[in-house]
Amino acid sequence: MTCQGTSRRNAGRAAAVAAGRASSRARRNYLANAYVAAGRAAEAIPLHERALADYERVLGPDHPGTLGSRNNLAYAYQDAGRAAEAIPLFERTLADYERILGPDHPSTMTVRDNLAAARASQG
Repeated sequence: MTCQGTSRRNAGRAAAVAAGRASSRARRNYLANAYVAAGRAAEAIPLHERALADYERVLGPDHPGTLGSRNNLAYAYQDAGRAAEAIPLFERTLADYERILGPDHPSTMTVRDNLAAARASQG
């Protein structure tokens, strides 16, 4: 009985820690998005880079949360005038969204629009 109770408590603690980490990733993304919206993309980029690394490590490269985080980083690069760095990220994200969610999914279409805007900004 004691072993099972301890096991359940440990599992509960592990779940709470994992939820806290997920919450931290989301908060980091939200803060970075707020920086971009406030015209402070350069400050957003390190936050987005860290969030993306966390998403990739925890959820894997094909998880929709990871793809959204990658799109956010690419958008911050573009907003900071770094379209040359944004375009490959948008291209990779678009290919992954098309493969995972399909070409007509709203997230896929958003990234497609973001990629078009980044290419247009290159002239």
